[in-house]
Amino acid sequence: MNIRVEEIGSTVNSTGSHMFLDNRPFCFIIEDGYREKKVKHETRIPAGRYRVLPRTAGSFFEKYRKAHGHKFVLHIQDVPGFEFILMHIGNTIKDTSGCLLINRFIGIGTDGNFMGSDSTSMYKLFYSLAEKALERGEEIWIEIQRRPVIIQN
Repeated sequence: MNIRVEEIGSTVNSTGSHMFLDNRPFCFIIEDGYREKKVKHETRIPAGRYRVLPRTAGSFFEKYRKAHGHKFVLHIQDVPGFEFILMHIGNTIKDTSGCLLINRFIGIGTDGNFMGSDSTSMYKLFYSLAEKALERGEEIWIEIQRRPVIIQN
């Protein structure tokens, strides 16, 4: 499975992107904003191509195992300067902590940052597709594409 995330725009504290699965439009992503110097839990990951592997350890995995019956969570590997970057449910940058949030729709909220809606159902669909890909023995890769578009708050 190949995932491509193309930035639509960013504010000082948030980034909105399109997500494609195997070159087909699928959903939208919310992330933290760009920071020239990384700030833990407040900085989006840099452009690049990264492997995505199942993770079966940690409190986030336990939370999703209990709440959604997950066998794993999706962990983005080898992001320079980052650890434990996941793809998960969330509608605002308060939910990201540096991770990618899966959403059906996104827009600019009253706080001037990207926000989303229908994250849970969209994420569950994405998770089921990723689970099937892994069961077929496919590797999962994500390519993050950035462009310098800043939306003023």
